[in-house]
Amino acid sequence: ASKLITFKKPNIDLSENNIHFKNLCYECDQFSRYICAIALYKSDPEKSVSIMESLCRTSKSLHHSFALFVARVEYGEKVGDLSILSLALDKFLISIKETKPEDIGTQWASQILDVMRKLKFQHQADIFWRKLTPEQRNTKEIMLPYCLALLERNEVWAAQQIIDNYRKLNAEIGDDTSLMPLLEKLNKSLPEEPVVTGIFRAMVESQKNSTFQLAQQYGLIVSRKFNEYVEIIGNGQTTEIFLKDVVISIGRELLMRKKNLQLQASGRAKGTITNQITNEDLINDWFTSLFDMRMSEARIGFGDQKRMGRSASGQSIGEIDGVIKHSDNTRIAIFEAFRLFSLEKRTISGHLDKISSYDNEGLSPVFIIVYCDIDDFTQLTKDYKKYVSDISYAGFTDKKKRVETVEITDQLWLGKEVRYRVKDIVFYHLLLNMR
Repeated sequence: ASKLITFKKPNIDLSENNIHFKNLCYECDQFSRYICAIALYKSDPEKSVSIMESLCRTSKSLHHSFALFVARVEYGEKVGDLSILSLALDKFLISIKETKPEDIGTQWASQILDVMRKLKFQHQADIFWRKLTPEQRNTKEIMLPYCLALLERNEVWAAQQIIDNYRKLNAEIGDDTSLMPLLEKLNKSLPEEPVVTGIFRAMVESQKNSTFQLAQQYGLIVSRKFNEYVEIIGNGQTTEIFLKDVVISIGRELLMRKKNLQLQASGRAKGTITNQITNEDLINDWFTSLFDMRMSEARIGFGDQKRMGRSASGQSIGEIDGVIKHSDNTRIAIFEAFRLFSLEKRTISGHLDKISSYDNEGLSPVFIIVYCDIDDFTQLTKDYKKYVSDISYAGFTDKKKRVETVEITDQLWLGKEVRYRVKDIVFYHLLLNMR
C-alpha cells in the first residue's frame, strides 16, 4: 500500500504546456490513494480514514465521501466509540444532501441504514426508509438492515410485511436462501405466534434437509389452501381456533398501542382533558393492517371495505367492516367492529342484526370486535354478555342462546356463542378496554 502512495511519477514533460499530463498524474495520484484506503480500511481503519480525509479535501467526490464514511465506521467499531459512527453518519449525510433519494446507490443506502441501526437512530431510519423508492426498498441489501433494525426494536409485524412483500416480488428466485437468517430471527421474535413458528416447526422436522430443501418446503407450505395450511402448521388446531388465536393476539397488541389511537378532548369538568377513541375507522385500519401483516404468509387478509347487503330495517345499504379472504378470493370469515361508550343496546343489536345481510354463504366464524371507552369495563362485559345471550339476531335461529366466557382480563373479554343459519355459525365477541 505504501508503494502505491509514493509511486514514481512518469518521466514526462510536466511543463505548463502539458496540462493534460498534469491532469493525468493528478488523477493517478488520487486513484492510488483511494485504492490504498480501500485496501487498509479493515486492517488499519485509522490510516484509511487519514488517507480519505486528505483525499476528500481536494476531490469533493461523493464516492470518496462514501469510502471515508465506511472507514470511519470501521474505525469507530474497532475502538468501540459510537460517537465516531454518529459523526461519520452526519458528515456523509451532509455530503449527499443534494442527492435525490432515487439516485442513492444500493451500497450507500444499505450502509446508512445499518449504521442507523447500530446507533439506534429509529426515527432517522424510518424517515430515510420512507424517502427511498419502492424499487430501492425491495432491494435485498437495503431491506435487510432495516428489517433487522425493526426486529431489534420489536416492530415485528412491520418487518414481516416488508419481508413478505420482498418475497412476493422475487418469487422467481427459488434458490435464494440468504433470507433464512433473517427469517429465523423473525421466528425467534414471535415465540407465541402460530403462523411463523408453525411454518418453521414444519420445515425443520428433518435435520437432514439442506437449506435449499427447506426453502423449497417453505414455499410449498405457504402456497397451500388455508385449511391445508392450518393442518400443516396449526399443531392440531381447527381453522376456527387458529383464526380466533390470531384475532385475540392482535387485540392484545392493539391494547398496547391504544394511547396512539386516543385523541384528547375537553372533559366535563372545566379545564380538564380526557383521552377518547373518536375515530373508529382509524382503529379498524390498525386492526386490519396488523391482521394482514401477520397472516400474509397464509395468504389471507381483509378484503377492501365494501358496501353490501341491507341494514337491519331493510331501508338502506349496510357496511361491513371486513371480510377475511384467501388470495384466491375465497371468503373465510366476517369481521364487524363498533364502539361502545355504555351498554348501548340499540347499537349492539343493530350491528348484530346486520350480519346476515352481509353473508349469503353461512361463513363461520364471525368476529364481533367492540372498542370500549367506559369507566367500568368489567361491569360492561357482564352486562354485554347477559344482553347478547338474551336477544335474537336477524336471520339466525337461536342455538344455545348463551354466551360463554373464553377469556377475561381487566383489558379484554372474549365470549363465544353458536347461532344457526343453515349450519352452526360460531360468533366470537371480543371487547377491548380502550380507556
